Amino acid sequence: MDRLFFTRCAKVGSESLLEFMEYLQDINDFEVDHSGLSKPSRRQLLPKSQAETATHIFCQQPGTAYIEHTSWIDFSAYNLPKPIFINLVRDPVERMISWYYYVRNSYRNAIYYRKNPEAPIKSTAWFKKSFNDCVRSGDPECQYIPLSVKDVVGNFKRQSLFFCGHNEDCLPFDSPLAVQMAKRRVEEEYAVVGTWEETNITLAVLEHYIPRYFARATTIYPMFEEKLKNRNRNNRKPKVDADVRAMLQDIRPLYLNKTRLARLPVVFFNRPTRVGTEHLIPLFRLLSAHNDMNVVLNGPVQSVSRMRTIKEQETEIHWVSKLQKDTLYIAHGNWMNFTKYTRHKPIYISLVRDPVERMIHNYYAQRTFQKLAISRSIYAGHAQKSDSWFKQTFNECVRKGSPECQYIQYSVVDAVEDFKRQSLFFCGNHEDCLPFNTPHAVQVAKRNVEKEYSVVATWEQPNITLTVLEKYVPRYFNHARRLFNLHKESISSLKPRYSVDADVRAMMSSLNVRDLNNTRKAQMELVFFNRVPKVGSQTFMELLRRLSERNNFQFHRDAVQKVETIRLAEDQQQEMAEVISELPEPSVFIKHVCFTNFTKFNLPTPIYLNVVRDPVERVISWFYYVRAPWYFVERKAAFPDLPLPHPAWLKKDFETCVLSGDQECTYTQGVTVEGIGDHRRQSLFFCGHDYECTPFNTVGALERAKFAVEQQYAVVGVLEDFNTTLSVLEKYVPRFFEGVRDIYANSAEYLTKINKNNFKPPVSEHVKDIVRRNFTNEIEFYQFCRQRLHKQYLAAHLPQRIITAHPAALGGN
Repeated sequence: MDRLFFTRCAKVGSESLLEFMEYLQDINDFEVDHSGLSKPSRRQLLPKSQAETATHIFCQQPGTAYIEHTSWIDFSAYNLPKPIFINLVRDPVERMISWYYYVRNSYRNAIYYRKNPEAPIKSTAWFKKSFNDCVRSGDPECQYIPLSVKDVVGNFKRQSLFFCGHNEDCLPFDSPLAVQMAKRRVEEEYAVVGTWEETNITLAVLEHYIPRYFARATTIYPMFEEKLKNRNRNNRKPKVDADVRAMLQDIRPLYLNKTRLARLPVVFFNRPTRVGTEHLIPLFRLLSAHNDMNVVLNGPVQSVSRMRTIKEQETEIHWVSKLQKDTLYIAHGNWMNFTKYTRHKPIYISLVRDPVERMIHNYYAQRTFQKLAISRSIYAGHAQKSDSWFKQTFNECVRKGSPECQYIQYSVVDAVEDFKRQSLFFCGNHEDCLPFNTPHAVQVAKRNVEKEYSVVATWEQPNITLTVLEKYVPRYFNHARRLFNLHKESISSLKPRYSVDADVRAMMSSLNVRDLNNTRKAQMELVFFNRVPKVGSQTFMELLRRLSERNNFQFHRDAVQKVETIRLAEDQQQEMAEVISELPEPSVFIKHVCFTNFTKFNLPTPIYLNVVRDPVERVISWFYYVRAPWYFVERKAAFPDLPLPHPAWLKKDFETCVLSGDQECTYTQGVTVEGIGDHRRQSLFFCGHDYECTPFNTVGALERAKFAVEQQYAVVGVLEDFNTTLSVLEKYVPRFFEGVRDIYANSAEYLTKINKNNFKPPVSEHVKDIVRRNFTNEIEFYQFCRQRLHKQYLAAHLPQRIITAHPAALGGN
């Protein structure tokens, strides 16, 4: 029959096609029936409701296009002629992301709550929750479980349901049967299933296959393209990280189950050192009797070297391939590629452990009496370690920079044999796997875990580990949890036994370019430099202006204000964030303002930058800056109604101001009003706009500011470490700062004089010390930023130093 039935999927661009059809209806003499648009969306309809919908479409005039969010309906089941079915689809991951932020959009909720004033309002936390956090945290809202029927939220994740129909077999999520039924409907029932991701192709196909409704579609569409492509578009949808997308695409038991790929009925457990494998041996012996399998602990290659030679690999692979069926073979060694030697692939399993805890454990394990006895037995007559070596704590070793506790990226030759390369056990025996903590070795290890291993678990979480082993390798680990619970006393768990200070752990964990690089968290190519006053930011602005020409980005700065307001109300924050977000990419935007969290307003995160300065030097600089003659002359020229300052105020010097107890130079901890105008609160620019950030020199404001720097800022430079700052900016934000050191070197004489106040007299250290007593937390914040900058510099430059120090040294231990 001459009726079009658009069973529109949710979040596939159907709003744009719907509006375009309204333009086409007058041209092609058909009518769009809007009655289906007002119906509540349901996943499936009962037969009665299906019949009513089918009958309604049949009763319309020929040349009617009926549109509704519903699944395919079998008209023949109600003895009715078939309409022309069309629909759109979209990348399913993009569709779920779009839906997630659509239901959080302000205009959508405004419409919903107007229609449903009594409906409960979602919590603030729900609106602020990002899709990245939702997926990573395992939030039920972002759980996409194959074959699930009941959903925690109505998120229309079953795109195939719109094609499969209203049969109960269509409801289980991502089921092979539902997908096959949907594919059959598309093939046999639908005239066109397009995608708005390929609009031109979709319109061309609609025009050629359904000319009654879509004639001249490709000719007319360009006239409305600009309007239609932005229809229902959510401009505040943040970017979603690649790893989160990957998690959504791959989280299927079939894909995760590599046991099915094994062709050799042997488990190869290539256990890393210091991950708790010794605790599993008693359990393996119990499983051996219970599941009728063999456990083999000794192989043909007796070597403690970090890598197997080709001959050793060939020998061990050949030997493992000859093992009796249903054998669990355990050996300290790296992953080996059995197929490379034309042998069947075994079932690979292994364990890992927090790498810092693993090194701490290894450090003290080397100092046990048992280890000492073994050493004296094997190396009788050799010089033994000194008493001071045995007594030295891990804290002392790291802080002193002892070679034993140096974990240097890209290093190949180690001062001691510490097996710090956990990834080496998964990367393999290639020489590229040997340099410590390299992206390449880690990526190869990750690839092997993903493609080769049935299970890589951790004894830090024994219950999860045993559950996964039971599910994925049942032949060997059936009833593993029950046996573990029955014999817990004899199977010890992996608990930290040694006390190591938090700063030492932090030193080990964080000296890593990726961990220190918040540029990767940015969701748009836009630098937001919320500049602190009197930290040399004028020089940085001039550098950025010159870099904008060199590196092809746009330069924007806020206009000079009569009154500089750095703390904004929430609506002002949102307005500013929206204006910045609308700037063309790549761009730089500069303004004196507190740290502003863009994600709070569902806007993509920019690249945050700032600079700090010794807080006492900074207030001295400000004191004389506002008294400089050119300062108030420029202000008067810009704002003629501003009164000129009093001559006595202009003549005041900082030392007299401090020593006389002048209110202007009194810095009282905890005050919230005084000193706002003199910007004494450097931490305020990082803490944010909340009232809790205003009390001067408080621990609360300090901790908030430090957290923002650590989690949000790509780089916080330090005026006193100018060259280091430029080097770090060039390394961590290269899109904008590539070549900055060259530009500065060529114009240093001019750049160092920008905004320099030659009217500032020297201030005695005695007076500075008096002021410092009231700036304790501000000074701590400054030192924190300086330490972070130096860590960034060290992390970024260690590889070059190490490559020089160890030229291609692959031999030795």
